[in-house]
Amino acid sequence: MAEEDLTRREDDTIRDEQLKLVFAQAPLAIIASPLAATALSIGIWEVANQGLAIAWVSVIASIALFRIGVVVAFQRRQSALAVRVWERLFTFSFVTAGFCWGVGGWLLLPEEFAYRAMIFFFLIGMASAAVAVYSIHVWAVMFTILALVLPATLDFALQDSLQERLMALAVVLFMIAAYRSLSITNHFVQRAHSLSHELQEAKEQAEMLARTDFLTGMNNRRSFYDLCDTSFKLARRYGEDLTAILLDIDQFKNINDVHGHAVGDEVLKKLARIVAETCRESDIAGRVGGEEFAILLPRTNAQNGFELAERLREEMEKAVFHLEGGDIKFTASFGVAQMRAECDSLEALVAEADGAMYEAKQRGRNGVFLRAPTAPEDAPR
Repeated sequence: MAEEDLTRREDDTIRDEQLKLVFAQAPLAIIASPLAATALSIGIWEVANQGLAIAWVSVIASIALFRIGVVVAFQRRQSALAVRVWERLFTFSFVTAGFCWGVGGWLLLPEEFAYRAMIFFFLIGMASAAVAVYSIHVWAVMFTILALVLPATLDFALQDSLQERLMALAVVLFMIAAYRSLSITNHFVQRAHSLSHELQEAKEQAEMLARTDFLTGMNNRRSFYDLCDTSFKLARRYGEDLTAILLDIDQFKNINDVHGHAVGDEVLKKLARIVAETCRESDIAGRVGGEEFAILLPRTNAQNGFELAERLREEMEKAVFHLEGGDIKFTASFGVAQMRAECDSLEALVAEADGAMYEAKQRGRNGVFLRAPTAPEDAPR
């Protein structure tokens, strides 16, 4: 089901891109429709039902206004309507315009062959324009062409005149050629959109992999330092508190040696989940070494950093892995350091936290050691 949802989302994304192209091309074609209807009415004015011609142009103009409204609404949309709803609106308005052209052209057909031919060429011209402008929606275009030319074509086919029957045959050949052309164009447009979408996804995936630790899903070392750089510079500029925590899993090599690397990987993942669930959204955490992790705490003093580290330590101490050979647990040692006035780089702050973590290791592991500019006293545990 999840795979079907993903496929549907990808399909909707491609459809959305195609709709953007259609609506970008639409305004000129929409404006041309009532202008062409007016020109045709002027051309056949002397032989046509003039009241009908005026009514027909008015209907075409009204539909054009509606279609312009749909285009404007699409361009200003706030994603309230699904892609397929916009697609249906486009198809409905497009086919309706074609139907009005086809029925109106048929009703206006006079007796004189020259004027009948004029109307025929206008209808074919509108159909050709539909093929050129809206080629990525094959069936919408084909239904519109059918609505445009079918009434007049049937009228021509039922006449005794060879010329008019040949004109009807020409329409049939035109529709076959149009469908073939639309299918080929649509195939390549669909493929181009699909490739573009796939390339964008591959680019985003590559960027994510370049910045994410593949095992834990946390920021990797490079990403951690890149993200922390801005916070460090802001803290230096405005004199804000900034605290770093460095933590290292105690005797992690023994876990790998005794229980295997698969269990070691699960320990790393569990630690990452504890960090994600305990830290604030504004905190920046990353895996900066094999079993070493770092957390930067913006606008946080040493004491609050110490308290967070202690909560993390307690959560990790409580974590239990149930294995066939028995349960295993893990602990971690934490170093906490607050940025001092003379601290001139992020690396220097992390180095102080690293020194504090080393002190926690030396004092027996599974503890927190705090190094602050003005002491709450160092607090080993």
